[in-house]
Amino acid sequence: MIPVIALGNGELEISLVSSIVVILLFYFDRTFSFYKKVLPKYDLFMKYSFGVGMLLSSIGYIYPEHSKWLFLLWGLPTFIYGYSYASIIDKDKKNS
Repeated sequence: MIPVIALGNGELEISLVSSIVVILLFYFDRTFSFYKKVLPKYDLFMKYSFGVGMLLSSIGYIYPEHSKWLFLLWGLPTFIYGYSYASIIDKDKKNS
């Protein structure tokens, strides 16, 4: 979320650096690898969330008067699906 929010606020350099870090973590971190194997469609959710968020933030960077609505358009579905994945993870942790 940091790259998307930073780009939406007009902080291009912070967004670029944090995007690189997020992409590297997503592909090489053991935690993400574990959740990609265990949770159905988690990989697809993360890629779409990041891609759509960056696209909408780029539009918000160009048209800053609409950035709040674009952020809401991205953030609300991402929060809902992220919450559903978090509840699955919590149930799995309690069962272990």
